[in-house]
Order: sequence, then structure tokens, then C-alpha cells
Amino acid sequence: MSRKGATPFYDLFAAFDEADLIVGYNQLDFDFPLLRKYYGKQGHDRYTSHRIKCLDIFQRVRGVLGIWPKLEHLLQVNGLPGKSGSGANAVTLWNEGKRKELKEYCAIDVLRTIQLALLPHMNAGPVGSRMIIPGFVYGVVPALSSVVAAKTQSEAPDMMDPNDDTDEWIRGSTPQLPMVEDGPMVGFGTRAITEVDAEFVLVQ
Repeated sequence: MSRKGATPFYDLFAAFDEADLIVGYNQLDFDFPLLRKYYGKQGHDRYTSHRIKCLDIFQRVRGVLGIWPKLEHLLQVNGLPGKSGSGANAVTLWNEGKRKELKEYCAIDVLRTIQLALLPHMNAGPVGSRMIIPGFVYGVVPALSSVVAAKTQSEAPDMMDPNDDTDEWIRGSTPQLPMVEDGPMVGFGTRAITEVDAEFVLVQ
């Protein structure tokens, strides 16, 4: 629930505070710079803490391939349904006061983003070709696994002894995510996210 007189993004920022992972597509270069002024003059640390939590699929793909991938293209070459419109359409919907349609557009964008982030590997090549990126580069499940590992280490530091010349401390502190042999990838992601007890927020 929003607070009277507070930023219109009060609830969103509160969700970011609680989240372990903030998943989006180009949110570091686009969404967060636009949101920066709403953090206020004293909000630099909070703003930075939210950016640190980001899993930005666009940034990950661009970083390894040196290209500027369009979300619509990645959806297409990976056999996923496309978006329902473009960013330009979103501006038009806002200006025309079509809030319901805009909300539906954003919801589909979020769904497509998480479907992409849940793929075990991603094709980022041109249409008709293959340029495969492993899931640990951009995926939400590997990212959440890292979050859980970090929590495990902080909660049980005695398990992480770098002077130990055995590998028991490594095996003892590495979380094991559940594997699903069949079923939709979204089902795999939901189950994994639930069982590792980590939260994430989608930003689009």
C-alpha cells in the first residue's frame, strides 16, 4: 500500500529492498536511470543496493557477444511467444490514458522476460543460425543459486575455511537446486525458486 506524500514508487522500492534478485531486460541502462530521481537526494545507497541485485539479461548477452540484442529477436530465435507491442506503443497507451492496456502490455513483457531467463541455454544468433549461450551467463536459476550460496556462507562461516586443504567445505556449502525431468520450463523455475527460499522481482 502506498504512503501518502511518498514517491509513487514507494511500494516498488520496498519490494526491491526485500528482493534477493531483480530480473529485467536493459533495466540497468534504462529503467533505473529513469527511477533515480524518485530515490531522493539521500537515496544513493539504496539506489546502488538495488542495482547490485540486478540480473540484466540484455547486459549479460551484450557483454559476452558485443551485440545489442532485441528482446523480441531473442524470443523469436528461442521459440518463445513474442511481445504484445513495442516501447513506443507503451508511450502511446500512456498518453491516451489506456492504463488497462498498458498494464497488460507490461505484464506480457515481464512474462516473456522470465521465460527467457528460465531457459537452460539461449540462442542469440541471427534467425536461421545458432549462437548458444549457457544459462549461467544470464539465467535466473543459476543467479538464485549464487544468492543462496552467499547466504549459506554468511550464516555458517565455519563451513567456509579457505585454509582447509580438502574440498568438503565446498561441497558442504553449495546449494543443490531441484531438477525436473519434464514439464514446462516455467514450472521448473517456480519450483526451484520456491525450494531455494529466495525472492526475485521482475522489472520491465
